[in-house]
Amino acid sequence: MNYFGDQLLGGLGLGFTFDYENGIEKSTFDMAKRKNIYLIYKEAINNAAKYSGAKNVRVALSKEGRQYEMEIADNGRGFDTSSSTMGNGLRNMKRRAEEMGGKLTVESTVDGTYVQLSPLRETSVLRSWQMEREADLRRSAKGRILCVVFALHELRVKFFSVRS
Repeated sequence: MNYFGDQLLGGLGLGFTFDYENGIEKSTFDMAKRKNIYLIYKEAINNAAKYSGAKNVRVALSKEGRQYEMEIADNGRGFDTSSSTMGNGLRNMKRRAEEMGGKLTVESTVDGTYVQLSPLRETSVLRSWQMEREADLRRSAKGRILCVVFALHELRVKFFSVRS
């Protein structure tokens, strides 16, 4: 993330600061969350580079317990967040945040734009492996059959336990 921001913004002559709390790089998120976090980050950095007219962009990653937060701020000209012509990029960012059970906040004034993604919960390594394995199974033909069999089995177990 740091490399992407530094290359893009530094290449345009913009100041870039990437702050993160010690140990945050060892955090574990499942593949879908990692992808969504990165794509939200990338979209926010690209928007700052293309549209803001900013001189500086700051990114901060923080952690409290098992909850994480990402903040991206620039000192550009801002935009009207209440505009009905919100672009696909912002819509996709909000959708991705919701998919992860997080919230995307975008505040913008004539002094710059602030984007916050929070709260994000870390995934245990075991749960992450289980989720990736389940996704692999669903993608394969054999896996789709197994998923249907498991779903039918769960329905039958629930049905019989209700009848008893």
